[in-house]
Amino acid sequence: MLKLLHSALKVARYELQDSVRSRRFAVVLCLYLIGAMLACNGMISMLHHFEQHIARSVGLSASAAPGDVLRALWDSESFRDTIAKMTRNKEAFEEIKQLPLIAIFFGWLAFTFTPVFVILTSPSRIAEELATGSARFALVRTSRAAWCLGKFFGQCLEVAIALLLSAIGTWVVARFRVPHMTSAITMAPMIILGWKVWLCSIGFVGMSLGLSQLTRSPNLAIVFAFLTWSAMKIISMAAWFTDEEGLTRIWHVLDLMTPMGHIADLWRSQITFVLPAVCYVVALGLSYLAVGYAFFARKNV
Repeated sequence: MLKLLHSALKVARYELQDSVRSRRFAVVLCLYLIGAMLACNGMISMLHHFEQHIARSVGLSASAAPGDVLRALWDSESFRDTIAKMTRNKEAFEEIKQLPLIAIFFGWLAFTFTPVFVILTSPSRIAEELATGSARFALVRTSRAAWCLGKFFGQCLEVAIALLLSAIGTWVVARFRVPHMTSAITMAPMIILGWKVWLCSIGFVGMSLGLSQLTRSPNLAIVFAFLTWSAMKIISMAAWFTDEEGLTRIWHVLDLMTPMGHIADLWRSQITFVLPAVCYVVALGLSYLAVGYAFFARKNV
């Protein structure tokens, strides 16, 4: 077991070095970092425009700094009660509302789009090397299990670095645009949320690389991953809009078999909710990878 992990870590190091050398890692960083910064800036600009429109409509002087109206609205008990009903979990909302608004925005952005970025970048990693035949050179020096596990570790590491930088980039934009709503203390919950998003992304990385072992076509691997993610999204939405009664309970059971089914618990601050969710998503990622490996182990490279 230790030999397997040692070999897998070596493969992960080579995977990261190859990504840096081929500039693929730079593309991944751009997707996460620039995407997060542009989304934050766009959200703040849209919010400011919305606030100015409301102020003009009611005959008030427009605020020079964006966020004042939203902060007042967020402090309103009636507004919070409405949001709590929408989340269907008042206890979870009581914990989430303690977070800074910019941290909540970053968490929503990261939880929503990180799986999409993983699907765009990870599924081709194994299929690509199988297609070119370069996998044979690596498999001469290590086992298939260590090679696949190393690819998994390497991709997880890339996502971790990208999420950390995107959290910092989002904070910098918010600090520049809305300094009265952003402080050094705001960085801590954003980093924690980024860490939780990364743990959730492990499930999607495992799914992507598990599917990547089924084909030699990188494009087909991405298609498989996108279709699987779409199916997960449908299951998650069905579980959201149905009650846990009768036959509709099957949607909730299926939802727990996907990383999306544990995102709500990852938003929580209590360890009694977060720890089981982390264990589930990591186990799901490794399970997806293992299912793909069961096919790959019998495949003629």
